[in-house]
Amino acid sequence: MTIDELKLDLQEFRSMSAPPELGARILSAAGVKDVRAQISSPIGPIWVVCNYRGLRSVTPVGAAPPTALDGPLPRGLERRLELALHGRKTRLDFDLSGLGSFERSVLSKTQEIPFGEVRSYGWVAKEIDRPRAVRAVGTALAHNPIPLFIPCHRVIRSNWSIGQYSGGGPEAKRSLLTFEGVEIDLMQQLGRRGVRVIADPRSGLFCVPGCRQLKRQHSSRLLEMETSLRALSAGFEACPLCRPA
Repeated sequence: MTIDELKLDLQEFRSMSAPPELGARILSAAGVKDVRAQISSPIGPIWVVCNYRGLRSVTPVGAAPPTALDGPLPRGLERRLELALHGRKTRLDFDLSGLGSFERSVLSKTQEIPFGEVRSYGWVAKEIDRPRAVRAVGTALAHNPIPLFIPCHRVIRSNWSIGQYSGGGPEAKRSLLTFEGVEIDLMQQLGRRGVRVIADPRSGLFCVPGCRQLKRQHSSRLLEMETSLRALSAGFEACPLCRPA
């Protein structure tokens, strides 16, 4: 190989785009496991910590800074985080290696709750085939290491009241739900009236309040019901989208 050919190969190598996880892998190989950076969010600046496996933790900037090397984050990750915060589909990987199987199943199910919708703690428990473990589900979500991106703010009480939130308390939870378009005041009014599901005579389905299936229908057609059992006994079927408990 001539000197000129070698120079051309070097120029081509320099112009190549590195895989987005390469920087984190190099740091890991050098003994640096976690990288941190500040990004903006609907509830203010947050610390995000990641490694080559994915996101490891998220905390408000006002809290104690996480122990990690200052960024930058892997290429493209900040953009993907911004898309996720605005309800856009994007790939995010998580490092949940320090959690048990139950906690991981709770967080995995919580990731399925769509942007702008809510589910109850009981719904999560039912979905992971642990219907009696409602309290344990709440404990797992209270220790969610990656709030916002594993959206535990979308899990509220069965009476549709806000409940607690590990990412900044009830007010932060309300702010996030409002940002996503959840009509939380209306949800709480339904809860105070004892409403747990909404039935749609046109589709023959019943849903949890706020389900996107309901948003397509005129509210005057909808029926408020106290339990799923009542909806079933009235001939309605559970919505396949929100799968009410």
